[in-house]
Amino acid sequence: MSTATYFRRGEGKSVNAQIAESEGRKTASGWASHLGRRISASDIKEALGQREWHHTGKYASETFYYDRHEIDDGMKAIIAARDARLAQAKEIAVRIGHATVKWTEWIGIKRPTKVQKSYTGEVELRGDWVSFDGRKKRTTANSFVGIEWTAEQVSA
Repeated sequence: MSTATYFRRGEGKSVNAQIAESEGRKTASGWASHLGRRISASDIKEALGQREWHHTGKYASETFYYDRHEIDDGMKAIIAARDARLAQAKEIAVRIGHATVKWTEWIGIKRPTKVQKSYTGEVELRGDWVSFDGRKKRTTANSFVGIEWTAEQVSA
């Protein structure tokens, strides 16, 4: 994949994207940081959908731009999307119990060796993070192998 012409000229966005910004339009992340109030770019995209777009970045990605009037008109929907996201974050499943956690680590400097490690004992699974023995591992990480729950599990 080749780089965009405007990027090779030392610019990070197309001429039309620069014009849109000079006319007051911003990306979803630009509006999110401008508005604050724990509103994220995903809240704006979910509430307003796809609008006018311009090429940005090294590989000419399509980036959506939003006008101030679109933001003002869609503010109720944006806040509703934010509230739904925050409510969902509070409902993260928590599971506590006795289990064996397995993961891999690289050991050594000159000739690193991949070693599988494990821990058996009290484990807390919260969302996609597992906590055990004073450590935290992300279950979506490449180094994470898995959790095997024993019969005496407790759910919170």
